[in-house]
Amino acid sequence: RISTFDAFRTELSGTLPTEIGAWVRIRNFNAFSNALSGTLPTEVFGWTRISQFSVNDNELMGTLCTEVGGWSTLTVFRIDENELSGTLPTEIGVFTQLTQFRVNNNMLMGTLPTQVGAWTTVSVVHMHINALSGVLPTEIGAWVAALEVFAFNNALSGTLPTEIGAGWTAIDELYLHN
Repeated sequence: RISTFDAFRTELSGTLPTEIGAWVRIRNFNAFSNALSGTLPTEVFGWTRISQFSVNDNELMGTLCTEVGGWSTLTVFRIDENELSGTLPTEIGVFTQLTQFRVNNNMLMGTLPTQVGAWTTVSVVHMHINALSGVLPTEIGAWVAALEVFAFNNALSGTLPTEIGAGWTAIDELYLHN
């Protein structure tokens, strides 16, 4: 029956138990700025009502699994400042209600999936200080609500998509340097 879990800055340590996957009504999960370690239990990706997921500033490791595609109601996704690795799964494209996407300060690699073009409500995208590579997809031109896009200190290459010129009318901060 739990809909909100707030345990941020409480010095929590250890791993997240798989049993929390049974919290089927959870909407807000905030466990940031702790000392959590280990991997994200795959059971949490069964949360179909999740709106806010913030586990930033911990010591989590591992990869994001494709089951993250079940989170179509997500508005805030914060896994920044951990030790996560691997690629961003294409399934993150289902985050169509997303306002914040923060994955910075991890060890993520590969390209940004084109499916992120579905994020028409996103205002903050922080993916800096990773090992992301390749060109930014033209689909990011659909981020018409973008205020901050930080992608510096990666291995990005190529040219900027022309689509951001006309579409990003609200942009305030854009950092892309390597």
